[in-house]
Amino acid sequence: MSRKTGSSGAERKPKQHEEYPEIFLSQNTTDGDRILINFGGFVSLSTIDWRGKSVCTVFLRGCPLRCSYCQNEEIQDGEDWRDIQEIFEMIRTSSPFISGVIFSGGEPTLQKEGLIALARYTKNLGLAVGIQTNGFFPDTLESLLSEDLADKVAIDYKTTWEGYSGSSAGNHLLVKNNYGKNVLKSIDLCKNAFKKRTLDDFEIVFTIFYENMEYLREISRKIGDVPLVLQQGEHKMAVLNMSSPEMTRGEYISKKRVQQERHPPLTLQEIKEIANKIGRPVRIRVRGEGEIAYFMKVIGVVGMPASGKGEFAKMASDIGIPVIVMGDMIRNAVKTAGLEPTDTNFGLTASRLRAEQGMDAVAKLCVPEVEHQTAPLVLIDGIRGDSEVRRFRKAFPSFTLISIDSTFDNRLLRVAARGRTDDVHTAEELRNRDERELGWGLGKAQKMSDVQIKNNGTLDDFSKAVRRLLDKIRKDP
Repeated sequence: MSRKTGSSGAERKPKQHEEYPEIFLSQNTTDGDRILINFGGFVSLSTIDWRGKSVCTVFLRGCPLRCSYCQNEEIQDGEDWRDIQEIFEMIRTSSPFISGVIFSGGEPTLQKEGLIALARYTKNLGLAVGIQTNGFFPDTLESLLSEDLADKVAIDYKTTWEGYSGSSAGNHLLVKNNYGKNVLKSIDLCKNAFKKRTLDDFEIVFTIFYENMEYLREISRKIGDVPLVLQQGEHKMAVLNMSSPEMTRGEYISKKRVQQERHPPLTLQEIKEIANKIGRPVRIRVRGEGEIAYFMKVIGVVGMPASGKGEFAKMASDIGIPVIVMGDMIRNAVKTAGLEPTDTNFGLTASRLRAEQGMDAVAKLCVPEVEHQTAPLVLIDGIRGDSEVRRFRKAFPSFTLISIDSTFDNRLLRVAARGRTDDVHTAEELRNRDERELGWGLGKAQKMSDVQIKNNGTLDDFSKAVRRLLDKIRKDP
């Protein structure tokens, strides 16, 4: 977001922060009874900073971190001291057109006294208060929450990759030693307030790049059920006056363009694929696309041979649900080995894979195929054992297993009718195949199912039951 700054005020030196004297020069100071704010900028009207609200945004100067991608790096430090009354007047002027005020930065919680005073003023105007913070100063958040002065908190969670890079300030030992524990304390404070309903809106924002996506699973585990936003990151050079005093603006723009071409932002599809790895609902923010809610549900189908799994998968595919067929992993292995596509070779290859790589070997091959999908619902067809179920449930916490039950006689009629070259043809062959797949844990997998559906009637009856079930799964939150 671009920032609109007001008229320059008289510059006043602040008191240094007692605990971090070398790096924190942006604490509030006073001039008699007046609170002074180290001002960063002001946007009088925004419809993108708070989902569902029109707000004004106040930027406060100063931040202990030095994220290389910061969009407001020019206010990470420096001074522009303003009487707090000047900021009050900016908010008051916008108040007829807004329903809330966002305080951002820099790091707004760095200026504890001033931020609390600004929040009190905002609440007295009948406006909601939102805080965008990196979570470094939990004591400020605790004070705001104790007075019910915050309606929304968005914590921009940093990792060691981007949070402490490229400057003596960001690499300061006190920053490194304290950020990890401080942000978790801030999260706990906000989680408790959110659960008690004293904080209306709380989310964790993670700015994602190729280089830091490995941290995402750990962050997801640490924050628990807190709403998570994945924000598209964009590599950028330092601002012009920090890059090189000899560099012209044209040279700066040219170099910046080259750097961005070398390190393009992750696309929406790529971020969806990353989100699939953590198996939880997220919101995704991408430049040019805005913000979307995203969660991929994964369902699996298990059943004895010829129970109707293939028909189930076909019906799902017909209504636009991507289908990952576990048998295709075996067929690819048979083809790669140069073997004939017979039931015997498929069975021997599947058994060899499981013997060499574990009983969940085929499931392991399927997981990346599922993660590359970006549809809201994906079907895995052909689960054969309990180890595979456990693998899918570990990879996809939303995983739902559907068991299709059908009698032996009905299944024998189906294999005779479908005439596949890799299929069984006699009752004895079907029994042998049943025994082989039961040996892989198929019976145990069926007992682990979340939903059971019977297939002993007509194809039309089965089709109606499947469509009802799929419609329910798609609509359920």
